[in-house]
Order: sequence, then structure tokens, then C-alpha cells
Amino acid sequence: MKVLLRKLKNALAFLTVIPVGMDERTLEDAADVMWLFPLYGALIGLVAGLVGLALELLGAPHVVRATAVYASLLIITGFNHMDGLLDFADAAAAQVSRERRLQIMKDQYTGAAAVSTGLIVALMTVASLSSLPRGLLVQATVIGEAVAKLGMVVSAFMGPPARGGLGELFINKLREGPRGAKLVASASMCLAISLLLGPLGFIACATGVLASVAIVGVARRRFGGLTGDVIGAVNELSRCAALVAVAVGLR
Repeated sequence: MKVLLRKLKNALAFLTVIPVGMDERTLEDAADVMWLFPLYGALIGLVAGLVGLALELLGAPHVVRATAVYASLLIITGFNHMDGLLDFADAAAAQVSRERRLQIMKDQYTGAAAVSTGLIVALMTVASLSSLPRGLLVQATVIGEAVAKLGMVVSAFMGPPARGGLGELFINKLREGPRGAKLVASASMCLAISLLLGPLGFIACATGVLASVAIVGVARRRFGGLTGDVIGAVNELSRCAALVAVAVGLR
């Protein structure tokens, strides 16, 4: 039990900026319980959604609430996944060799592809959140973040790693033992959470997973596999896709 609690705590430390403490086992422990990530996503989404609810009660405009919710998601997760999205976009857009793309993903520079992609994803996410009717912002945010984390699990399940590093650690850990059972358990958690919006929640979940599969396909072609940045990009894009699906479905 003590080991399990340590792993759960370290996963929270890895995924958020909540000061629960980190140690030398944080990354390995987080990778061990990656299949539980949708639950952490729901918690992150709940916190961000409550920020939006508070602003809603104060009478803030839709776009202000939506922007605050999105900003809260980025802040709680330490901007780590957004950083992965930007690095992924720059590397994937480069018309160079596969090896050079992997180098670009690691460098400190931010190019036009990264800026454009980050801006588009942010605008689509905020626009989707701002279009939600009164009373559904919290539910949609919880589901969107749970789907984002399921996307990370799906991408790690599909693999393979493009190189050594953080991505390889998570992919290999997920593949230890019954990886199929881990994926089913993770998907079941996300589907249960999606019941907050009924059938529309299932559509959001499916849309987010399809987005993650598409990103894995791009990563395989452009890089030969996945890296930690790719998995981070999957988080941002799966969330965006899920929220767009909710916004469109409600129309």
C-alpha cells in the first residue's frame, strides 16, 4: 500500500504543479501508473472548471470564463504539454531528415510552425469552451482533460519510441505486463467520466482518441516513433478535439 501511495503521489507531482513533493522515483512511478492518467485528468479538469464556474457566478463574459479555464489547465500542468506541442509542430513541419527533425524537437528555438500551431489550438479550445451553454463548462472541462490523458495512454500503447528518453520510459512501462488490460481499464475510466455529458461525452471521448491516433501516425512517419514531446502534443490536441466535438454536438 505504501508503494502504491508513493506512485500515485509521484504521478500527481509529474502531471501537475501541485506541491506534493518529488523524488528520484517520480518519473518511473508516474510511468508505472500511466493507465490511471484519465483520473488525474478529471481532477485537473475539475479544478480548472471550478475556476470557470466561479467566474460564471460573478457574471463574467463567456470568452473570459473560457480563457480562464484554458489558462488554468496550462498553469496546473506546468505548461509541459504545451511545450511538447510546440516542439512537435516545429519538428514535424521541417523538411529535413528524420534525424534532423529529432534534433529540432530538442532545441530551444521556437519557429513559425510552433507559434501558429499553439495559437490555433489555443483559439479553438477557448472558442469551444466559450460556446458552451451555462452549466456545462465544468462537465466539459472534466471530460476534455480526461480524454487528453487517455490520448496519452493510447499513444504510448501504440508507440514505438523514436529514441531514448522520457517517451521511451513511458512506452516501455505501459507495455510491461498486460498492456491490453491497462488500455481497457484506462478507456473504461474515461468512458465512465464521459457519462457526465451522456452520449455526447462518448462522442468527445472517441474524437479525442482519433486525434491521438492521427498524431501517432504523423509521428511515425516524420520521426520513426514517439518522444515525450509527441505524447505531450497528443494531450493538447486530444483535449482540443474533444472540446470541439462537444461544442459541435451541442449545436
